[in-house]
Amino acid sequence: DTVLTYKVKTTAPTRYTVRPRNGIVFGGEHQDIVITLHPPDGPFDASESKDKFLIEYRVLTEEEHVMVTSSGVQRDLWQHRPEGVEIRHKKLAAKFHSPPAEFLAKEEDNSLVIISMCHADHI
Repeated sequence: DTVLTYKVKTTAPTRYTVRPRNGIVFGGEHQDIVITLHPPDGPFDASESKDKFLIEYRVLTEEEHVMVTSSGVQRDLWQHRPEGVEIRHKKLAAKFHSPPAEFLAKEEDNSLVIISMCHADHI
């Protein structure tokens, strides 16, 4: 089975917490990622938001797969990746709806992904 490693980046890292920000997904499985929107320090017009997220992912080599399976070590998968390994990505743009506890993220190819969010006081 194919094993992927991923990491999530945002253009507004102080506005959001992303957990887990990186990880591994084994073939046939899925990974839930929680994005928490922090309360703004000042005025924030959600309709003007240009916040974006980038999900980068790649297939693990056989050697990396064995290392992760046997030792559980994941921390070096992005810093020391093998040459020639293709990194794929999905770009998402945040589109807020009222109330801002939920938003739609629109991919560049116009398909939609719904990301549910909850306020920190509801966790």
